[in-house]
Amino acid sequence: MRAMKYGESRYQDPICLADEWYEDYRYIILNLGTHPTAYVVLEENNKLFGKGYDELGCISVHGGLTYSENFLTKEQYINHDNLYYVRDKWVLGWDYAHAYDYTGYYSHVEQVALSREFRKWKTSEIVEECKNVIRQLKEFEK
Repeated sequence: MRAMKYGESRYQDPICLADEWYEDYRYIILNLGTHPTAYVVLEENNKLFGKGYDELGCISVHGGLTYSENFLTKEQYINHDNLYYVRDKWVLGWDYAHAYDYTGYYSHVEQVALSREFRKWKTSEIVEECKNVIRQLKEFEK
């Protein structure tokens, strides 16, 4: 697991912060430069396989689900360690670029003007969110 380091612009090649397993589910956390994103991979036998993120309001996660596709590949996101390559699975994802999330381009002056400090998420916090989503998915398996 790597620490999330924010940049002022999006990376051409996002960096994988975590590619791990919890309760038989794989989760992947990427640093896009300006903000992190997270994904949980579903196997074909999962009841939610193939469901669009807009159909899954039952899953509670920061900002809501924003991604549902049958791939998360090196062509889409390059990992410097080449740890992840997901194809022909169902991938649910979400991001940390919502209201009051730090997204790499807020200056200190803007934060003071808005009287608000924007949240910088730590990788460990995102791992806990991934585990929370996985626990919710496990409830649907029952």
